[in-house]
Amino acid sequence: MTDCNKNRLTFAEVFACLKRHGPAIVKSRIGTKYTVEAVVPKGVPMIIGRPRSGQVRVHEDCWGLPLTCHGTRAGGLYNGDPSIYDWYEKNSASLGCLTRDTYFPPANEESQRNMSDCDLVVSAIKRLGSIRLSDDPGWQRAPALKVIDCVLSLNRRYDKFVVPRLDSFEKAHPSVRSLEDLRLLICSYSSAAAFLENALNYRDPSRAATLLRVVCYLIEKVSSHPAASEEESLALWAKDARPLDHHSVGVRGFGLAGFQYMRMLFGADTTKPDVHVCRFVDDALQRHVSAITALDLLERAALLTGVGVRDTDTTIWQRAARGVRREQRKNSQTRCTRMPKYKISGRE
Repeated sequence: MTDCNKNRLTFAEVFACLKRHGPAIVKSRIGTKYTVEAVVPKGVPMIIGRPRSGQVRVHEDCWGLPLTCHGTRAGGLYNGDPSIYDWYEKNSASLGCLTRDTYFPPANEESQRNMSDCDLVVSAIKRLGSIRLSDDPGWQRAPALKVIDCVLSLNRRYDKFVVPRLDSFEKAHPSVRSLEDLRLLICSYSSAAAFLENALNYRDPSRAATLLRVVCYLIEKVSSHPAASEEESLALWAKDARPLDHHSVGVRGFGLAGFQYMRMLFGADTTKPDVHVCRFVDDALQRHVSAITALDLLERAALLTGVGVRDTDTTIWQRAARGVRREQRKNSQTRCTRMPKYKISGRE
């Protein structure tokens, strides 16, 4: 098996090589053979691996991951001899310098619709008016408090339920700053449920189990992202992680929206597809789309508009969850305080 750093091979590179020289025949570590080809069904580039029965469909978002967007195991494409990386190394020499337009076909009706979807979300963002820099106190809290924030806020009212508990906990436990501090405190109780009830005034055993498992998950990520401090390690993880990595957490009830909010808390410029963001995108398109599609569209539209993705998310949340415009608020705790604002070009 070729010593090939998979992180240096992008979906686009392998897709282009497959279009020129495919299909490829690769083998998994346990000997399963796959016929691999590059296709573009409904305007969406995809790499498909076909074993004896069934198929593994890999999109750009889940490229290189052990599980695809559809939850299908894809490790066999990457870990065998020859792997898809080995095949690429043997066939890429004559590929030359291709542009994206070279190997992605002209837009059909479906891809044109996807382009107009992004344009519609861009217009919806512009209608929000000014997107202010997000400067909520929650972004500045210690890692231990951020994890509590993330887990407690799942399907709960942030201002009435989460913020008072965060403030009380921080006052009662000022020395609990790191993830390990929090883990040790939780383990000092008879159970995670006892910790949640006594330290956070919240009786929910399943939510307590989620909190402990998420803390342990992040501690593991800190160890795999070495840096000068825990905050820096978590920032590196948050920026490196991808939305579909939420499958790797393996905690029931902690899905895509919770995972994305956790990334936001630790500094990633992204969005969480909660009910407010999904409704915002649905309203812009005048139809329902999946959470992962809403996330992708909002990220791309915010970048095209020239504003921060996290700041756009916060603005949407502010207006939907609190039902007031920020310009009308004074002297209240906010997730977006009155800071210098972005100037959105081409405001409608």
